[in-house]
Amino acid sequence: MQCEQAQLYLFDFAANADDLESPLKSDIDQHLNMCDECSALLREIREMELKSTLWTDVEVPGWDR
Repeated sequence: MQCEQAQLYLFDFAANADDLESPLKSDIDQHLNMCDECSALLREIREMELKSTLWTDVEVPGWDR
């Protein structure tokens, strides 16, 4: 598997998407074991997903004009 192919599925792979077939998951996993660039991208995706769970809405104060 080439980087371009693996990168198409990294968000689904990070989310453990059920729609990824086992052979595809295996191919991506094998690619990640050999590719530092794609492994770094996957780490960044997982970090972003973690940070997004910490998101809180903040009420914007009204303007007095």
